[in-house]
Amino acid sequence: MSEDIGRREAHKRATRAAIKAAAMRLVAEQGFEATTVRQIADAAEVTERTFYRYFDGKTGLVADEALNWMERLHREIRDRPAEEPPLQAVARAMVALAAEIRQNPETAPLWMFADTPQQHEMLQRSAPRPLLRFEESVADALLARTGVSTENRRQAELVGRVSIAVLRSAGIYRRQLLALGETDPPALEQVVHDAFASLTELSASGP
Repeated sequence: MSEDIGRREAHKRATRAAIKAAAMRLVAEQGFEATTVRQIADAAEVTERTFYRYFDGKTGLVADEALNWMERLHREIRDRPAEEPPLQAVARAMVALAAEIRQNPETAPLWMFADTPQQHEMLQRSAPRPLLRFEESVADALLARTGVSTENRRQAELVGRVSIAVLRSAGIYRRQLLALGETDPPALEQVVHDAFASLTELSASGP
């Protein structure tokens, strides 16, 4: 009996993952509005009825994926070595996740940070004030490493805002390269690394 339950649970997890991967791929290719539940179901090789067993619609699926990546980034930052300065910890956490995205591009959440009206609209549909939530998640992860104090909170919130802006800039830059026909653009993690390195150089040079 327990073996049968285990197989059913594994099948459910695989089906859910297939639906999410199909949805993220289609949304990245053709946009949120143009992607239908029928298309997602067909790409995942399931019925629409099966789709609705796992998600309450496109918006629910997108929100689920956004929250998933938010939580993963939070954990990655929180678990960085304690001796790393806040901005360095965030930068290395984002580079690590970028490397993971490169291995699984169909699940890449780059649409969350793209600089186009369509992508902003799609992100707004996924969750209230989504970029702010990402900034707060970064800040909360840093506070979990350092402890809560007035100074730590101020610094953590600043790093959260700056790091999300850097991540957006890296994603926009890479999209621009692809739009210009670049056949061998830098790996995503390299673009993120270089963006943070540029920020560090600017801050070191002073006002």
